[in-house]
Amino acid sequence: GELVTADREGHVRASRWPSADIIERYYLTHTSPVEVVLPLAALPLLLTAAGSGAEVCLWRCDGAERLWKRSAAELLRLLRHAAPLGPDGDAPPPAPPPAPSPVAASASAGSEAAEGSACGEGAVLRCACELAASRLLYLGFDSERTLHALEG
Repeated sequence: GELVTADREGHVRASRWPSADIIERYYLTHTSPVEVVLPLAALPLLLTAAGSGAEVCLWRCDGAERLWKRSAAELLRLLRHAAPLGPDGDAPPPAPPPAPSPVAASASAGSEAAEGSACGEGAVLRCACELAASRLLYLGFDSERTLHALEG
């Protein structure tokens, strides 16, 4: 299996288990502590967040090519402008963000956005979770109590 690790200097690396000391590739762009590392099972991609969750990157696993880099505030604004899914998940897809182009949706956790985060300023990605069988990725930001789902 593959082992992906990160450190407080912003380095993300992949190695083969059990020879974790032999680094196969690096995912280098972050310069502050990496706090979120999520290899996606449904797609050969890796999601990382650093800078207290304010800087988010998406990588191609094989080759460690960075596909995009966004601030968490920019990502949150993109997600907020996406059409929410209906009860049956049949809403028409919104215009996709730059590569990759998943269909975005929001699922409210029962409250409005925290004050001062109307435009996503100061947004921080705190958690990410994949439901591979359903091809869903949930993103949680600390500026509001809402989970945002990406379907891909």
